[in-house]
Amino acid sequence: MDKRGTTGEELSLGLYIEVVLGILVAVIFITAASNPDAFSNINIFYAEEDITLLTETMIAAPGSLEYNYEIKSLYAVSITDEVKVTKSSDASFIDSYKTYTLHFEKEQGDDSVTVTKLT
Repeated sequence: MDKRGTTGEELSLGLYIEVVLGILVAVIFITAASNPDAFSNINIFYAEEDITLLTETMIAAPGSLEYNYEIKSLYAVSITDEVKVTKSSDASFIDSYKTYTLHFEKEQGDDSVTVTKLT
């Protein structure tokens, strides 16, 4: 009588497929956990509000002020009448770990804030 069943080769092939799928899922989760900016816009909204409040506070404060604000290289900041923070389209995965500095400066009696980008 020929009995049919699963052979050892079929079991090991299934095990290999499970291991590969497990590694793939782990890589996806690790990438998502290490770079949350790639999947969310929350930090963009936070940075816009933070920079807006910073400039308004500096204008309202008496005396001369200087402040250095660090922001990820992943973001581009434009300050005109309003603050606009956008993700750079040409940013790489490494840029989400690098930062640059925005230098805010206000002189006494001045009603404007000058912003320069420091690298």
